[in-house]
Amino acid sequence: MRTPRRDIKGQRFGMLVASEYVQCSEKNKERLGRWKCVCDCGGVIYRSSYYLTSGETHHCGCQHWSTRPNPNCSLDGEHVDSHSTEYRVWAYMIQRCSNPRNDGFKNYGGRGISVCVRWKEFSNFLLDMGRRPVGKTLDRIDNNGNYCKENCRWSTASEQSRNTRRNVFISHGGTRLCIEDWATKLGLSPNSVKRRVANWGVLEALSRPKLKSRHDRRKELKNDKPS
Repeated sequence: MRTPRRDIKGQRFGMLVASEYVQCSEKNKERLGRWKCVCDCGGVIYRSSYYLTSGETHHCGCQHWSTRPNPNCSLDGEHVDSHSTEYRVWAYMIQRCSNPRNDGFKNYGGRGISVCVRWKEFSNFLLDMGRRPVGKTLDRIDNNGNYCKENCRWSTASEQSRNTRRNVFISHGGTRLCIEDWATKLGLSPNSVKRRVANWGVLEALSRPKLKSRHDRRKELKNDKPS
């Protein structure tokens, strides 16, 4: 019997799970070396590992049948198909955490980030997160934590930029903020805050008010002159 070049048994690709490697499918006897894949909707298809790992195939075709009842892909009775934003977000989340060939795997699955068992089903992800609000993307609250309901939210780009591993957080006066937020609070640029901390230390850097510009100092002196 022909053996697969790569063992992907048990791996998930979108709505499909590779269950076993077969020499040929019942339907296409001439096609050798295919993976039997079981879809979340209950359907079965046979595909080569290339079509699965490349992301070209991620369901049995049920998502193209808009008239077919599919309880796994609905929210409040509304059909949600594979062309929806939520499905693409979910599928890419699964891929970057489980597929070593995915471009984002090194920053997710390669770091030990995984998707909880409940969210291996698209219907559960959709039920927990709901529709994606306009202008927001999926974000993990703890960047070292896994994808699950308790650790995920829909966030704006600015919120996500403040929640990355590269961010430096500083605690002062019982408040812990990243440099970008301290800069906003002090009316400074992030680079100015960094220079202050490097030159003066945290206490003075975050306590000293913003220095006035030359224009403001001249205006203040002018107003203080006796009339």
